[in-house]
Amino acid sequence: MALIPYPADLGKCRIVGTVAKHLPDSSDQDKNPDLYALDDEPLVFTPTARRVQFRGSTPMMITLPSFEARIDAQGVLRGEDGSAGIVVIATNDPNCNPTDWQYKVEFKRGRKLRIPPFYIHAPAGGTVDLGRIIPADDEAGTVFVADESVAARAEKAAAESEAVAAIVRGAGEAEIQRSAAERARASAEESRASAEAKRVEEENRRASAESGRVNAETQRISAENNRGFNETSRTNAETQRALAETARETTEAQRREAESEREKKEKSRASTEAARATAERLRDEQQARNNADQAANNLAAQGLQVQILQESQYHAHTLVPTITGTTGKLYFVPDPHAVGGNSYIEFMWINGKFERVGASTANFEGIKTSSIDSVVANSSPVGEQVLTLTGLSYWWRKLTNIFAGKSHVHSALDITSGTLPVSRGGLGAETPVEMRMARQAIGAASQEDLEGAVEAIQNALGPLAETTPWETLPLDDGWVPVDGQTPRIRKVSGLVCIEGAVRQESGGDVDSITVIPYKYRPSSGEQIIGSTIARTLFNYSDPKHVNMYVSNKTGSLYLGSYSGIEFNSGWSFSLTATYAPR
Repeated sequence: MALIPYPADLGKCRIVGTVAKHLPDSSDQDKNPDLYALDDEPLVFTPTARRVQFRGSTPMMITLPSFEARIDAQGVLRGEDGSAGIVVIATNDPNCNPTDWQYKVEFKRGRKLRIPPFYIHAPAGGTVDLGRIIPADDEAGTVFVADESVAARAEKAAAESEAVAAIVRGAGEAEIQRSAAERARASAEESRASAEAKRVEEENRRASAESGRVNAETQRISAENNRGFNETSRTNAETQRALAETARETTEAQRREAESEREKKEKSRASTEAARATAERLRDEQQARNNADQAANNLAAQGLQVQILQESQYHAHTLVPTITGTTGKLYFVPDPHAVGGNSYIEFMWINGKFERVGASTANFEGIKTSSIDSVVANSSPVGEQVLTLTGLSYWWRKLTNIFAGKSHVHSALDITSGTLPVSRGGLGAETPVEMRMARQAIGAASQEDLEGAVEAIQNALGPLAETTPWETLPLDDGWVPVDGQTPRIRKVSGLVCIEGAVRQESGGDVDSITVIPYKYRPSSGEQIIGSTIARTLFNYSDPKHVNMYVSNKTGSLYLGSYSGIEFNSGWSFSLTATYAPR
């Protein structure tokens, strides 16, 4: 088992003693009686307290089991280290509870030696001599108690002298009386000297105990001071750790914010690049196909069944029907921004979804020949006019004249005989019957319908060719650009492109971020132009997906949320979108 260091302020006492056995003088050199050591005689020490609580510098519970010590060959009580005497815990230490207990000392062979058990105190800093404390046998003579006072011993000595005087008094021998008196005086003097020596010894023990107590108190104060210093050091270290942790968290938050801004810029750049590539790749094919389908739907709607939808049957913002449609049926949705007699927006069920047909009435302004001349002259006129069939003929003539000297490709108007295959832009029809079947294939019942479909396609393709320069979008109150990315807008081949990044400040309203110029708005109602991810500084790890809408009536660009979040100050997002105004 491990040895625990002995506390400096826990009292201790040294127990010594010499025990001998008397025999008559043997054949040795002197004529004195022989004294033999009681070698290997075991002594058992049993504390009257089984355990004590030490309340000093190192508080602990100490158990007190019995232990043995032995008499060596010279009759001296020795410890295991070979030194004279043994050192034990003091029985009167004020730092222990209980205190003033005793050691029971017992010779293991007590029956043979006829030495009864006895009890001793072990004062702190003192020395106890068993030779003075072991009880004497009182059966054969006068017994001196080890701790009697000088007066008591003198009284006993006087009594002894009186007894001797009484014996010799009867004989009348003055010499015997004198001798007895001398012995009594000598005995009394011896008792006085012994008592004085014991007093000095006790005084030394008391002084030693007081010195031990002072040392223990000094050590306690020093330990308390060290504890206070260590506690202050610990508190300072904890404060420094907390400050370092706060600085680390601040740096981490700044890093995350910078990383988020970088990701948003990267996503914005990638989104813009993807939109540009997509618009460039699909501009001719996809938009022409959509417009052709729309024109075909318009033609197919003539004379069909119609149904006016109720508020619960279409979306409140987009106005797209929410019911399942029937093929060949025209659905009317009330236009909340209708002016005059143009009161509905038409939809048809095509390939499992609704496609918008158009308003109930439409008036188109044709592109003037002067505008066509400006385009040919490398000008950039802007407007909402459409290209009529007549204007297309004039435009074609201009192109023919421009490229006449560089190309030998003839238009379909130059073909007077034969069949123009579909792969070359014709109908693949050679006879009147085949011509009628070809018209029916694209939904044209007559030559006039065919010309109307061609005109609708031309009108739809007109805006696709429009490209405008960048325009800065003014932000409404409570909205600011992020890192100088002020929102701006333009058209590229008929597609509207918006780029920028904004953050909501105090007073910012998600229902109105900026106002889109009229030429970039949808023709009616509200249109979803894209979606983005919004993040906030007070909960950066919880992004929100939101839709971006543009209103035809007010031009406001506003947000809608998938998750129903309540926007407030601190939200930021990339304001990037590419869309075709409907």
